[in-house]
Order: sequence, then C-alpha cells, then structure tokens
Amino acid sequence: MKNQRLLLSAAILLLAAGGGFVFHDKSRGAGSACGTYRDDKTVQIGSHKLAAEAADTNSSRAQGLSGRPCIGSNQAMLFTFSQPGRYSFWMKDMRFPIDIIWISSVHEAVVVEENVLPSTYPDSFVNPPGKPAQYVLELKAHASTVLNINPGTPINF
Repeated sequence: MKNQRLLLSAAILLLAAGGGFVFHDKSRGAGSACGTYRDDKTVQIGSHKLAAEAADTNSSRAQGLSGRPCIGSNQAMLFTFSQPGRYSFWMKDMRFPIDIIWISSVHEAVVVEENVLPSTYPDSFVNPPGKPAQYVLELKAHASTVLNINPGTPINF
C-alpha cells in the first residue's frame, strides 16, 4: 500500500510538471507550421485583423523574417522607425516571398511591393523620394491583393 501511494504521488508530480511545460510552451506565442511568431500588435486593414510581431529595435529590424520557414496568412511583421524617412529592405536569408508595405506616420499605405522573391537578394527595395514612411509591414506574398491594400489604404495598429 505504501509503495502504491509513493507511485501515485510520483505520477501526480510528473503530470503536474508536464502540464507546466505544456502551459509554458503555449504562452510563448502563436505557433504554427511557420514557427512561433509573437503577437505584439493587432494590425487592422478594413475588417481583417493580423497578428503582428513588432520589429522596433535595431537588432530585430536587421533580423526581420530572415531564416524563418514561412509566414501565415494572418501573421505579419511590423517595423517601426523613430521618424518618417526612406527605409530599405532586402531578402537576405529569406526562404519565402513576401509583400512589403511602407506606411506613413498617419497609418496609410504609401508604397506596396508585392511578391518580393528571395532570389532578388542582394537587390534592395526602398520607398521613393517624396513618399516617406515611418512603418513597414511585411505580409505573406499576395496578401496585399487579397486585402486590397493600395497607396492611401488605412492600416490601423
């Protein structure tokens, strides 16, 4: 009887510890076949909402989506800069095509570059003079067409 209680106690402890690991894993972010993406901000385009991971430090902006296997249709990366300007992006170490949307300080699309392929590296893509942006949104390729994003489209976050 004493051995059964000891075994039962050990089993309960193992289950509790295992449940803690499962709970901890789920709290790390939105996991999918594309890996874990943080849900730092909700980006709304029309009635559609995207879970966006913020890239708001030099290191996170430099890393961007590089090295990730893919991006889901409801996922995005939102790059934030301290002031409006011209910001250049390239496809270094990218494994999948994306849409790149430059966004003004008043949260309107300025430039939309659709279906940028990894093979375009080392070319870079930049918003043109006279069209400053303070934010850049990276989405799954062709999402800008699906979401009807054009220059002037409001993008809320």
